[in-house]
Amino acid sequence: MVRGSTVTTHRLDVTDREACLALPRAVLDEHGRVDLLVNNAGVAIGGTFEQVDEADFDWLMEVNLHAVVRLTRAFLPHLKASDQARIVNISSLFGL
Repeated sequence: MVRGSTVTTHRLDVTDREACLALPRAVLDEHGRVDLLVNNAGVAIGGTFEQVDEADFDWLMEVNLHAVVRLTRAFLPHLKASDQARIVNISSLFGL
């Protein structure tokens, strides 16, 4: 972190498409620019293929894959405006 920089956290339901799309505006309103996006979400479900409901599998994919793609796409134009921009994707072993 650069001395004097401001860091904020933003909690949201990453399966909520509209919340994800609104997040860049909230960050820009607060900071004026974006230099770092940290995608930090990962969930797991247990059971055999036959035991796991399709809706549960869809939820898992929403959190572990689609949210990361959606947030990265939403922030990418703003990140590209910064020479210091970075994207960090973090997940648990289950998110792999």
